[in-house]
Amino acid sequence: GHIHSINSIAFCPTESKLASCGNDGTIKIWDGKLGTEIKTLTGHTGMVYDLAWTPDGKRLASGGYDGTVKIWDVQSGTLLGALTGHTGKVLGVAVAPGGSGIASCSEDKSIKIWDMNNGTLLHTLRGHAGMVQSFAYSDEGRQLISGCEDGTIKIWDIGSDTSGTPEPIGLRSVG
Repeated sequence: GHIHSINSIAFCPTESKLASCGNDGTIKIWDGKLGTEIKTLTGHTGMVYDLAWTPDGKRLASGGYDGTVKIWDVQSGTLLGALTGHTGKVLGVAVAPGGSGIASCSEDKSIKIWDMNNGTLLHTLRGHAGMVQSFAYSDEGRQLISGCEDGTIKIWDIGSDTSGTPEPIGLRSVG
């Protein structure tokens, strides 16, 4: 279905669908049982690097070359909004376990945490010496772990309080 490399694939948590994104700048929604394409989402300028479903399977977040995180209504294929603020390509997106928060990591050496419901930027996490290439929420959503091209992993205590700036609680060298 894609005409260039595929960068990420994600299974829907509630039904037999999956999403894929790639260098052709598109996101495709697939029927996981039949292997057929259901719809194509377009809206990023350039490559799309990563995808994440909300826990209810109704929305999909994507991050791309254009430095934005886009939020999609999967059923209608409608673009619900774009989160802007990174100064480089968005390399990863993750939806918090509760579904109301979303995080994005970028080649601009930062992680941003957003309120998915209203698009408000809650935190910008800085501390890596290079582009942040990978990250994930803990199961309960109170911590975020990030990996960087500089060979470090940081564990961030993001808790449930949005008033303070999260600080890394641990640093592990993997190189």
